[in-house]
Amino acid sequence: MVLLLATGCQVNPYFDADDESLDTTENLLRTQKEADALIEKELANAKNTFDEPLVLENPYRISPLSALIVFQTED
Repeated sequence: MVLLLATGCQVNPYFDADDESLDTTENLLRTQKEADALIEKELANAKNTFDEPLVLENPYRISPLSALIVFQTED
């Protein structure tokens, strides 16, 4: 299996670099964990190839110019 992450640069409106509060960190970690669970569910149900990859745009909902590209290989 190959995972590619394509990203772009943009200011993240959900993250304030000056705010180091635990609440913000917990929210980001919770969002990431939820996204990981959804990605794993999609992978379990999909048989994507190089010619027809699974493309998940902005999978963590914090970087609009990013995408996760997933496909199976023979190896």
